[in-house]
Amino acid sequence: MSKVIVLKHNLQEAYMKLKAGTASKVGQDLLDVLIANCRFLNIERITCMAFAVAAYLDPHFKRNAFRDETALTE
Repeated sequence: MSKVIVLKHNLQEAYMKLKAGTASKVGQDLLDVLIANCRFLNIERITCMAFAVAAYLDPHFKRNAFRDETALTE
């Protein structure tokens, strides 16, 4: 569970790189649809916060997993 937030960030970064490198409108539209259908984009702030707690407690990630300072504080 502790890796989910980090993997989400990696997926978003890969999306941005692919979108920047894709010249065709069809390719960019496909990437937009794929990222729009990812239902975990706000996973740092989900109600149960199990992913956030797992990431915070994992010594590999601790504070590095969070990009949203408010989510880290909560």
